[in-house]
Amino acid sequence: MSSKPRGGGFRIAKPDGLRLDAVKHLPIEFWDDFNATVPGWKLGELLDGNPGSIARTWSDGRFDAMFDFPLAFAIIDVFCRGESPAKLAAVISNDRRYPDPAQLVTLVDNHDLPRIMSACGGDLAKVEQALSFMFAMRGVPSIIWGTEEGFAGEKEPANRAQMKFEPHPLKDFIAGWMKRRAETRALSDGAALTVEVDSRHVVIARIAPDGTTVHVRVENGQVSVVPAPDSSLSLSAQWRTGANKKTRVFPGPGFITGSGPELGDWDREKALPLPVTVELPVYGAFEFKRIVNGEYEPGANHVLFVAP
Repeated sequence: MSSKPRGGGFRIAKPDGLRLDAVKHLPIEFWDDFNATVPGWKLGELLDGNPGSIARTWSDGRFDAMFDFPLAFAIIDVFCRGESPAKLAAVISNDRRYPDPAQLVTLVDNHDLPRIMSACGGDLAKVEQALSFMFAMRGVPSIIWGTEEGFAGEKEPANRAQMKFEPHPLKDFIAGWMKRRAETRALSDGAALTVEVDSRHVVIARIAPDGTTVHVRVENGQVSVVPAPDSSLSLSAQWRTGANKKTRVFPGPGFITGSGPELGDWDREKALPLPVTVELPVYGAFEFKRIVNGEYEPGANHVLFVAP
């Protein structure tokens, strides 16, 4: 299969960019060659909740950006299903693995997934909080047709329904967030750094290039954005390179697996035998579980934050 574009389509249309669908169905060598050959911005779609898979495809395939499905799935889990907000921090902690997390295209639904209104059981307030977190995070927020109309399709063809143009409260809600984001540099251009996390709440700092910082707090299913009480926090290059680390000891028996490459990315085959000492990045947030006698321990995931 050739990755070289044929005919004059690209020369005639001169697109600014391409959304490249379902990239997992072609070898990564194809995308490496294609993206090096075809001009313009290339956005890849890999329907995968593992940040490691997204990062590898992004780099090895030479895409300019990727859809952020790991964050999208975490948003659904937290705001629609009531799971721990620590899951959001665990995803954001993987930003160190991406070529440029600011180029991630964030989303809460699309035409291949249940619409956010369906995922949240028709609860408008939950949908608004899910959208609030998306707009408050790093990356490039995206809205697919119908989200602003409260589309509630769960499966095909309902999740691909024809667009409507009728009054709906989500239109003004989304427009308000777009305006707020454009007017707040820490939201539009700021890096993301977790500064507090436990099983009940998370605080993620958005730090603009000029040092202006806001705190995005999630607790009890509610999102708030406020100026940081201490604007001296800076995001050093060490966060991205992982130069600043601390050791943590996990006692036995059994094995351990969890979020992040250090804990095996939730892959049982990469689970670490216990007891074990692991080096983890400062400001990293992790969820993990032990595996004993071949079974995951019961209950919620454990939460670990590596404070500076």
